Amino acid sequence: MAAYLNYSLYADMGRTVIRDNTSGTAPLPVVATAAQTTNTIYARIPSAQTFVKAAVYTDNVIATATY
Repeated sequence: MAAYLNYSLYADMGRTVIRDNTSGTAPLPVVATAAQTTNTIYARIPSAQTFVKAAVYTDNVIATATY
């Protein structure tokens, strides 16, 4: 059986502005230019998650750009 880690995504380094997984919420404001734009998203994995073994965990985060 696969194990999962809970985590949250944040817009700031201090991890106070949460980006949740609800479609259409908390948009990340970006000014469109002809140049490539980089947006950093931070994460936090809470400690003391039960039934989780030391291992390599992966996930995909999908970002949708609407213009």
